[in-house]
Amino acid sequence: MDKPIITLKKINVHEGLSHETNAYTADIYVDGVKWATVENSGQGEADRVYPIGNYGEVDELESRIEATYPRVGYDYFPEGIENSLELICGEIVDRSRR
Repeated sequence: MDKPIITLKKINVHEGLSHETNAYTADIYVDGVKWATVENSGQGEADRVYPIGNYGEVDELESRIEATYPRVGYDYFPEGIENSLELICGEIVDRSRR
């Protein structure tokens, strides 16, 4: 199974709306192809992903990420947690703000 290359384009962060999480919108590209749009209102909820085409593709992409990306370390989980599309998008948005 190949590791998916995930990038975000057209990232639009709404600083004034960001409270617990980044309020943002973006286009998700997987392996160079526009795959979905994503948004978060910044109130602590999960990202909302709107795939272009079949909604079943989200689960397939999450499985590829889990199988090919390293676990993410957190203080409360010494063994780390599985990586996910949301974690990857969050990191890309954070880097775009620096």
